Amino acid sequence: MTHNGMLSSKKIIITLATLLIIVIGLSAMVIYPNGKRIKELSQDIYTKRVEAEKIFNRGQNLRSVIEQYNKIKPTLSKLKSVFVTENKELDLFTSLETLASNLQLEPEVKLSSSESSKKDRKLPLQIKLQSNYAQLLNYLVGLEDLDYYINISSLRLAATKDKSSQSLTTLLLAEAYYQP
Repeated sequence: MTHNGMLSSKKIIITLATLLIIVIGLSAMVIYPNGKRIKELSQDIYTKRVEAEKIFNRGQNLRSVIEQYNKIKPTLSKLKSVFVTENKELDLFTSLETLASNLQLEPEVKLSSSESSKKDRKLPLQIKLQSNYAQLLNYLVGLEDLDYYINISSLRLAATKDKSSQSLTTLLLAEAYYQP
C-alpha cells in the first residue's frame, strides 16, 4: 500500500473512532439521565399499582359488606323492636306484668334509677316475684321470649317462712336497653 493509502485508512479509522466516541458520549448523556427518570417512573408505577390493589380490595370488602347488610336487612326491624323506645317504658312494664299474670303471678316491677344508666342507654329494673319453682322457670322462659332484650344481672332466691306452700321470693335485677 502506498503512503497515501495508509493515511487515508488511518483517517477513516480515526474518523470512525471519533464518531463512535461521540455517539457513545451522546448516548451516555441522553440515556443515563433518562435511565434515572425511567427508574423513578418504574417506582411510581409500582406504588400506584399497590395503591390501586388496596382500593380494589376495599371495593371488594365494600361489596361484601353490602351483601352482608342486604342479608340481615330484613331482620333489622326485629332488632329495633328489642329496644325500649324512650318515653314508652310503660309498654315494657305492661309486657312484664302480662307475662306474670298469665302465670298467675303478681310481680312488683320497679325502676332502679341511675344517672349512668341513662348515659349507657340502659333501663335498670327490679322485679320481685312470689312463686313456686315451676312458675319461676316459666317466667324466666317467658322473659326470654319477650320482644324486648332483657339482661338479667342478678337472681336472688329466698324460701318463704311458710314451709307448706313451697313458695319462693325472687328478686331479679335486670336491664333493658334504650334504642341507640
